[in-house]
Amino acid sequence: MTKHRAQRLAVWVLLALPAFLAFNFVYRFGVNVLSGDDWELVPLIDKWFAGGVSFDELFAQHNEHRFFFPRLVMLLSASALDFNSHALMFMSWLLMLLVAALLFAEHRSTFGKSSASMLQWVPIAWLLFSARQYENWLWGWQIGFFMCVVSFVAAAMLLQTSDRGAWRFPLAVGCAVVSTYTVGGGLGVWPAGVAQLIVLHFLRRKALGNKHLIHLGLWCAVAALAAGLYVRGLRSNPAHPDPAYVAHHPLEGLRFFVAALGGPFSHFVDGALAAGTVLCVVGIAVLVVWRKGDLDLNRASFAVPFCVFGATFVALITIGRGGWGPASGLSSRYTTLIALFAVGVHRAASSVRTERLRAALGGVLVCMTVSCLAAFFQESYALGFQSKDYHRTNAELLRDWRNRSDEELRRLYPAPAVVRERAPIMERHRINVFAK
Repeated sequence: MTKHRAQRLAVWVLLALPAFLAFNFVYRFGVNVLSGDDWELVPLIDKWFAGGVSFDELFAQHNEHRFFFPRLVMLLSASALDFNSHALMFMSWLLMLLVAALLFAEHRSTFGKSSASMLQWVPIAWLLFSARQYENWLWGWQIGFFMCVVSFVAAAMLLQTSDRGAWRFPLAVGCAVVSTYTVGGGLGVWPAGVAQLIVLHFLRRKALGNKHLIHLGLWCAVAALAAGLYVRGLRSNPAHPDPAYVAHHPLEGLRFFVAALGGPFSHFVDGALAAGTVLCVVGIAVLVVWRKGDLDLNRASFAVPFCVFGATFVALITIGRGGWGPASGLSSRYTTLIALFAVGVHRAASSVRTERLRAALGGVLVCMTVSCLAAFFQESYALGFQSKDYHRTNAELLRDWRNRSDEELRRLYPAPAVVRERAPIMERHRINVFAK
């Protein structure tokens, strides 16, 4: 094997390894049993099999979310996969694999197919498949987060190439609608698209005239309709902190925001604050480079929607969870969406023209990604074993629910009466742990 082929093979291994490790994580530690919010879907599954699910039931509020499309996917899984939780986890992995494939294909088309170019994308692969988001990997219900990411990425790619076909813009709008009605963070697709279209207009107005401005107007109109439908009848959760808390405590709000930005790199507040600060500093450095005219704007423009989307989601959880302190913003469940901000910063840094500065900024991001994710790797497997043992016990309890006390059933759901009411429905339809 020649040296060139060996180098290329090594790069491909580095790119593929995180996806394999994430698959292995789901395979080894995923358990087919209902957990938490899963129980809320059981009455809907009963109606689904009876043919009586309404649009309002699919569109109903869940916490701050309009969970329409994930509900629909999970109901379909009840028919096709017996509502197997482990199968939903693998579906989440497949969705992230699709995200990685789309972004990697775009990277190669922009930066070339050389080994050096592909090596530049390795940190993104490890970030997308990070075990830091272990709760999302090991909970079938969280497929909504992965649906949100794949629909956002598709929308961003379609907007970026909307000049190559009339069908791309309406399809981007459709993807944005899907992103909106998966999880609350999907609302960030609209401001991300606004920023992206404004940047594309200034870059391409000589060649395309006002085409992107027309798209911008249509995008804003659909955004207003989608957001209006989203908030119609939306109720606040009295158990959550006062959204005005961060307005009265701006420094605490800022600390929460920066820590949440660094959440994909650390689950400790100090470590997340450091990582978030690094991302902000690199982002500011890129802006300075842009002002000096040393940034390839055609390449960097694709970073805009990712940074805006990630920052919008962090702003939303800062408002909604800020009163609980910065630790509450480091939930592994948020990692899947917040990581997109780091993807955007990495793309922007990779678009710097001066090779030495580009290498310096990229090196900082690579070192942070490798050191932080490597430090969490061993702990993630310990958490995986812990989760597997916990949910295996729950599966045994659920199969034998008739002979279990309320105290034991409380492991499955805080209200044992709900388990006693809904377990027979699962038995009757032979889904989840009761499937053949």
